[in-house]
Amino acid sequence: MNAITHFGVYGLWKQDDQFVLIRKSRGPYSGLLDLPGGSPEINETENQTLARELEEECGVLLDSIHRQERFAIRVDRSSNGAAIDLTHSGLIKSVNVIGRVKHLGAFEDVSSVELFDRSRHSTEEFTPLVRESLHLFPEFGFA
Repeated sequence: MNAITHFGVYGLWKQDDQFVLIRKSRGPYSGLLDLPGGSPEINETENQTLARELEEECGVLLDSIHRQERFAIRVDRSSNGAAIDLTHSGLIKSVNVIGRVKHLGAFEDVSSVELFDRSRHSTEEFTPLVRESLHLFPEFGFA
């Protein structure tokens, strides 16, 4: 099994008191709820990456960044249960955005943008990244 590494920059915020998450359509987290964000393009800063990804995936503009935390997660199983060797690292940034999330349809590896609602969703649907973000940002008050 080949070891895979992935670096990304992700945004964490709430709209209408609910977490803004994306539903992955492919990759090791296929079908799960993840944070909006992604990998830097050539010559792109981390903040430029986040701004681009939030606009592409959620239709919002990055306004401000409150705090950021580095993370590194080892993942040994994909969402379908297949054995993998993934090291997922990067930055999670708590942000303010301009605008309201828009469902823009499928984009690259995103099938939808969703507001996490406990009556419709389960925390079992969270990627390891979402679980890590809630640990790193307890001020979001998720219980």
